[in-house]
Amino acid sequence: MSNFNYYGLRIQYIQTYLEQKGYDVTYVTGDYDTMNRQKYTLAISNIVQIPLIQYKKNISFERIHSHYAFAKKVYQQLEMIQPDVIYAMVPPNFVAHFIAKYKKKYPSVRVIFDVFDMWPETFPSGSSKTLLSLPFYCWQTLRTKALSKADYVFSECDLFKERLKEIQPTLNVQTLYPCKENCDEDIAYTPEEDVLPLCYLGSINNIIDIDKIEEMIKVLSEYKPITLHVIGNGEKKEQFIERLSVFCQHIYDYGNVYDAKKKQDIFNQCAFGINILKPTVFIGLTLKTLDYLNGGLPLLNTVSGDTERLVFEYSIGKNIKKENIDNIQSLTSDDILQMKYRAKDVFMHYFNQREYNQRLDELLGDVFTKENDR
Repeated sequence: MSNFNYYGLRIQYIQTYLEQKGYDVTYVTGDYDTMNRQKYTLAISNIVQIPLIQYKKNISFERIHSHYAFAKKVYQQLEMIQPDVIYAMVPPNFVAHFIAKYKKKYPSVRVIFDVFDMWPETFPSGSSKTLLSLPFYCWQTLRTKALSKADYVFSECDLFKERLKEIQPTLNVQTLYPCKENCDEDIAYTPEEDVLPLCYLGSINNIIDIDKIEEMIKVLSEYKPITLHVIGNGEKKEQFIERLSVFCQHIYDYGNVYDAKKKQDIFNQCAFGINILKPTVFIGLTLKTLDYLNGGLPLLNTVSGDTERLVFEYSIGKNIKKENIDNIQSLTSDDILQMKYRAKDVFMHYFNQREYNQRLDELLGDVFTKENDR
């Protein structure tokens, strides 16, 4: 079960995995697109879409009320379904709280929490975190107490696992990286002559660090003309393009691109993907990172934790907080192409579906043994 629609891909793979293990799976979710702020319907079998209270702001009483009401209705659904195994995405932290309550009432049910985001730690504003420190602490405690009641706790990245262990050292938490379907389009490097082509993929919103991106492109443009390929939309897009156009020879704006071949054609024209978030955002891995690596695109990166480690260990880009980016201008086309191949290798090793299913077998093998023994 999940509340946020951007968990959809994670849930899809989990549902397929459980069905392959012989389970009848009911997917409990909401009916409100929290990114685009609109109602939506999923055409999926065995789905329960709970009507959600709509909200417009991430920090608001309406959002808190919506999450609480959803979690309470999840509890009611569980009472009707009477499941053997519950797999729940967290946040919302209220969902974890109500499922822990259900676990207390029905101790034999197997509960698996999947921490795919850490709220309120991932809230991007440092000043607001200080002002809201008390309610944020309450939200965090709500999650932490609930996780301790689970049979299994997964985290989306090692950074989350380490933080959860700091908060509650006795917690048994394991990392389960996200996965994506492999794109089998050919990787190449076909830039325009005498430019450094960069790509920005994803939502252009309040968690990306436009100041840092602008500063980086300004530095790089002193050595070579920059072209920027933008895939995506968002509330900050107009500002993003306006500010970067000062230092870019040209900006190609594609909007949202869903076709795999078209997206790969754009990636093949680019040397690096921009993977730069505000330093206050607590996250070790983004789905955008997986998209870049799947398309063989090295990273210009500020994301810490897992992503920073992968970039450094496998030489698949630059961690621009810690490494000198001036030497990018000396890279040859062959250097960049080899980096692209390494990026794709990292994707295949860590983030493809086969590795994901093997990791689930490793983590959950005894769940199915115990279930079959009942």
